[in-house]
Order: sequence, then C-alpha cells, then structure tokens
Amino acid sequence: MDVGEVLRQQDGVISRRQALDAGLAEHEIRRLLRRNEWARVHAGVYVEHTGPLIWIQRAWAAVLYAAPAALCLESALGAQSLPIHVAVERQRSTLAEPVGVRIHRVAHVHDRVLWNVSPPRMRYDEAALDVACRAASELDAIALLADACRSRRTTARRLLQTLESRGRLPRRRWLRAVLLDLADGTCSVLEHGYLVRVERPHGLPTATRQKRSTSSLGVC
Repeated sequence: MDVGEVLRQQDGVISRRQALDAGLAEHEIRRLLRRNEWARVHAGVYVEHTGPLIWIQRAWAAVLYAAPAALCLESALGAQSLPIHVAVERQRSTLAEPVGVRIHRVAHVHDRVLWNVSPPRMRYDEAALDVACRAASELDAIALLADACRSRRTTARRLLQTLESRGRLPRRRWLRAVLLDLADGTCSVLEHGYLVRVERPHGLPTATRQKRSTSSLGVC
C-alpha cells in the first residue's frame, strides 16, 4: 500500500513506521516536515497538513502512537471529546502520555477489540460496561446502560453475556441486577427507579413497560 492510500484510509494521519513500510525514506519524511506538507502530532506520528486537527485525526494519532492499540471507554463509544482514551495490552511497558491522550493497560485487549474498523476500537459492549463501571454515580451508570440499549447498538442480553465473560469488575453484582431489569423492559433511569423504589418494595403488580400505543401524533 502506498503512502497516499494509507493517508486516505486514516483520515490524513500516518505513522513513521507506516511511511517507511510504504517506501518513503527517512530523508523524505524530514523534507515533508521541513516544507510543512506534514506536521508532527506525536512522536513518530504525522498529519498531512499544518492546520487544526479534527477529532477523528486526533483519535488516529493516539492509536498510531501507542500501536498496537485501540480506542476505549468514551472514545470507543463515539464521544468526540478529549482526552482520547486508548487501550493497550496490560503487559506493555510504560508509555508516555502525550497531551490529550490517556493510555489504559487492559487484560486480553486483543480479544476485546474490533481491529478491522477505522480506527480500531473496543467492542461496543465492552466499552459500555467499562464506562458504566467508572461512572460517577449509580444513576449515571443506569443512564449510560439504558441509553446504550435504546440506541440499538446493543441489548441488555448482550451486555449480560459480556459481563459474564469478564473477570473481576467493579459493581459486578449491581451491574448484573441493573442489566436484568433492563432486559425486562426498564429502559430509562425513571423506569428503573420506579421498579426498585416503588414497585418492588411495595409489592405492586408488575407494570407494563414500553407498551406501544397509537394517538393522533402516531405510534408512541
């Protein structure tokens, strides 16, 4: 693959190793930098312009800097914010963190990543559980898991399967209980709150959740 094709596939970002493998010599890379045709983003990572980077270019630069690596946590879920969260194998030696990048050492990262997407990223179910574990409050965790299921990018059952496949995990028992409730139809923080704080404690009949109805405005 030539340099131009690598740049097209990676939103204009390329690593030094990729450039050399594609046939560029060291002096050619230096010339591109000297002429401001390329700009250095991180050590050994370049972008093909000197202007501000868009988020996807920052994401590519972070992944290439720490390669083999993949987006994780909020970055894997599509949150276009900083810092860029990147996962590497737990056994990797220490890597300096460039400005705007957070590097996380993760066990069995190779099996938890979609390596064929651009840029590589943690599987959605894995990333959603990781973010829920790190949420500032239980309400935040419930909201995140409910939103993940509502988005149709995953289901509560798939998240449960992923949870069961994981080893130690903060809030494991609590997360399992929440996901079981979501699988039963509690699709928001309010619905979950009604279930665990009103319906169950007071022995009320099970509510009909997410029932479709038709009005003059359409199906809701």
